[in-house]
This record gives sequence, C-alpha cells and structure tokens, in this order.
Amino acid sequence: MFAPVHALLLHALLLHVSAVAAAPAVSGPGASDPQGADQVQVELTLDDRAADRVQAPRIVVVQDGSKTVALSDDGTVPGDTAADGIWMGAMVVRRTQYLSFTVQDGDTPLAELTAFLPSTGQASVHLRTLDGDPGVELVAEAEATTSTQSPPSSSASSGSGGVNDDRLAYVLWTAVALFAIAFAYLRSVMWRAWRDELRPVIQKLDRYLDRQNGLERGTDTDEGSQDHRGNT
Repeated sequence: MFAPVHALLLHALLLHVSAVAAAPAVSGPGASDPQGADQVQVELTLDDRAADRVQAPRIVVVQDGSKTVALSDDGTVPGDTAADGIWMGAMVVRRTQYLSFTVQDGDTPLAELTAFLPSTGQASVHLRTLDGDPGVELVAEAEATTSTQSPPSSSASSGSGGVNDDRLAYVLWTAVALFAIAFAYLRSVMWRAWRDELRPVIQKLDRYLDRQNGLERGTDTDEGSQDHRGNT
C-alpha cells in the first residue's frame, strides 16, 4: 500500500507543476502588451516643421464608435519637446489589421489615411504635413514599439519580477518534493524486492550451504572412524 500512495502523489505533483510552468506569466506595469490581447496602444506623431500649416491637429478614428485624439506640442506628452513643430498624442484602439483615421486641423479635414498595425501591443504611426492636397501623408507604415511612458516605479517593477521569482521558487520547491517522493517510492520498491524476492533466495542458499557443510563434516567423521578401526 505504501508504494501505490507515493506513485499517486508523484503523478499528481507532476501534473500540478506542469500546469504551473505552462501557465502564462502575469504581465506587470511596463510589459510589452499592457493593453491586453484585444487592444493596441497607438502613439501618433505629426511632423509639421516643413509645412507649418496646423494649429490644432487631431486624429479621428471611427472604429467601435468615433474616437478623437488631440495632438499637442507643448511638451506634456512623454518624449515631446515643446514648440518643436512635432505634434504628438496617443490612443488605445481595438486590435485590427488596418487602422483607418482622419487627420484634421480643428474642424478642417486634411487627409483620410489607413495604417497597417503590427501584432504587438503597442505601435507608432508617423505622419507629415504637406503643402498640397492631401495635407498629410504617412511617413512609413506603423512600427511596433515599446512603451514611451515614464518608467514604472521600483515597487511596480519589482512586483512583476516578484511574481516570476515566486513562480520559480514554487517550481523549485515542488521539484524538491517530487525528488523526495520519488526517492521514497524507489526505496519502498527496492525494499519490497529485497523482502519478497532476494531475501528468501539468500535464506534458501544459506540453508543449502549449511546442509552441505553438515554433510561434509559427517563424511569426515565417518572416514576418521574407519581409519581409527583399521589402525587398531
């Protein structure tokens, strides 16, 4: 009964640690896909240094309802330099292969554009104003990016690492427990093999050798007695 119990425990722990190791890691602040699997954070950049034609640019996206994002050039957006002619903004949209949007200056439409979105959680779209019509063009297709927001605090950063460290410690301790159970199981199997198979054979061999020794001693005694009678 001892060995089957250890076998069941070993099997159950193996299944459990496999599930823990295969489980997806918990994303913490600053992860590469902070918006989740169905959303994309899009960072928008509009270069107006050459044309100098916009005063209040904004992006209008018609996707699951109209969404408008005003671009700014006052240095409030992380990575932006105030009054440098490069307008910046950001939005979160539903994950899709193509993002269609309208660029406006106030209420005046400048261009209708479509950008291809990468399959990452964040992407950057770079635009440039023109003197003619349309008034805005895509500089390049959207690029996958990492977060341009301020780095997370040390406590937030350590939180994500703490989850991974805890998982690693849990897996290691579970491995130690598995080794202990496997060792105990192997020991019980070897003890049963010794008790039920090897020890009876050795005992029989000992009895056989004892009988052989007894027979040899009896033979020697008989031969000694015959020699004594012959001498007399």
